[in-house]
Amino acid sequence: MSEAWTIPQIFDWSIPEQARKSWDRKVPYYTRFRDHFAAMIGAGTLAPGSKLPPERVLAEQFSITRVT
Repeated sequence: MSEAWTIPQIFDWSIPEQARKSWDRKVPYYTRFRDHFAAMIGAGTLAPGSKLPPERVLAEQFSITRVT
């Protein structure tokens, strides 16, 4: 059986400073999520085109639904 795919094994998911503003305001979750990934790409933490974890794992990590 394969090992469970957990986010900390793949990326450092701490919120980059550039995205922190959107997490502090009352903005939709999908906007926060988008800003988080854009900031990670801008900071070089996540390379453009990188394979992301499954939706289920991302939803759990960010406390959002898969529909978001």
